[in-house]
Amino acid sequence: TTTLTTTRALSLRTHDFGDVASSSKSFAYYYSKKSPTLMMNCIIGERRRQRQRQKGLAAERKTFAAFGSSVGSSSSPRVASSAAAGGFSLKTGFSTLAPGPRTAVLFSLWYFFNIVFNVYNKSTLNVFPYPWLISTLQLAATSIWMLVVWATGIQEKPKVSKTFLIAVLPVAFFHMVGHVSACVSFSKMAVSFTHVIKAAEPVFSVILSGPLLGTTYSPAVWASLIPIVLGCSMAAMKEVSFSISGFNGAMISNLAMVLRNITSKKQLNDFKSIDGINLYGILGIVGLFYLVPAAVYMEGSQWAAGWSAAVAKVGAEKLYQMLFLSGIFYHLYNQVSYQALTGISPVTFSVGNSLKRVAVIVASVIYFRNPVSPLNAAGSGLALLGAYLYTKASEKKK
Repeated sequence: TTTLTTTRALSLRTHDFGDVASSSKSFAYYYSKKSPTLMMNCIIGERRRQRQRQKGLAAERKTFAAFGSSVGSSSSPRVASSAAAGGFSLKTGFSTLAPGPRTAVLFSLWYFFNIVFNVYNKSTLNVFPYPWLISTLQLAATSIWMLVVWATGIQEKPKVSKTFLIAVLPVAFFHMVGHVSACVSFSKMAVSFTHVIKAAEPVFSVILSGPLLGTTYSPAVWASLIPIVLGCSMAAMKEVSFSISGFNGAMISNLAMVLRNITSKKQLNDFKSIDGINLYGILGIVGLFYLVPAAVYMEGSQWAAGWSAAVAKVGAEKLYQMLFLSGIFYHLYNQVSYQALTGISPVTFSVGNSLKRVAVIVASVIYFRNPVSPLNAAGSGLALLGAYLYTKASEKKK
């Protein structure tokens, strides 16, 4: 409807120019009989007015093209026009905003979605403590979401080859392990403490990137790992919710996520045509195929009894709602994080990720009213400070 209206508006303006041309001829003929000089002045004035009208029409065309790109085709010329105009596009999200406001909006949504996900995820695990099934449903939510946006054209479909699928298999495996391990940790311990342990991910990155990628690090990077290790140790000493299985889950998640990043650099370096959001969707879909049989093996025999107990606590409708929202917000915070990464440096993103972890920890402590001892708080702060120092030291290295 918008495109049709735009076309009609432009055609009407074009007909106006035709009428002007016709009237100009009659006007010129009349005055040629009276005064040749007056006729020339009128013609020059009329041509000047025509040029002004043509400039106005050209400006309208640019405006209509920019607006049409937000509701029409997602082809690159239209996206480029939309980006030049600035604003919001249904197909490209907030990529049409200026860099500063776009980053602010995406970081705000990233933090908000992550906090809401952690609250719903932990609340669901409290009444239905089956992390393998819940993490499976969350990957399923991502898979369905991406298939829908690809099918409807909201997101451009990735061009996937057999070679790419073979290369992505180990990356998707580590992606799946990292997600389900974190979910296991959330089911056993407080959200805040799990995120403190997750802040130790740089330790695994530095230790493994050397032998596997040949990466070397400065003394400042190595020194930044000391407060991370000390902080995690201090926080664990007085953590009320501490569980060895939960602690192991967080550490396995750290290891898996680092291996995912390393294998991604090694395996997918030749497939840069696939953008971050599409790659994330593919990892979710392939990871789902890994996770379904593993979840059935690990927990399948317990789901029926667990479902009945959870329904008795909160009711079936509430349980469905919690599972649905935890899946939706899991996808949303990950998608927005990939959108936020576009157009900013990896270091800026890493700093934002560190601050995001602080926001999640504070929000979860307030929402779930987790007891926090002075030693626990000091250890958590020290670990997060170490993660920040690691980011800054890595920036200097680059």
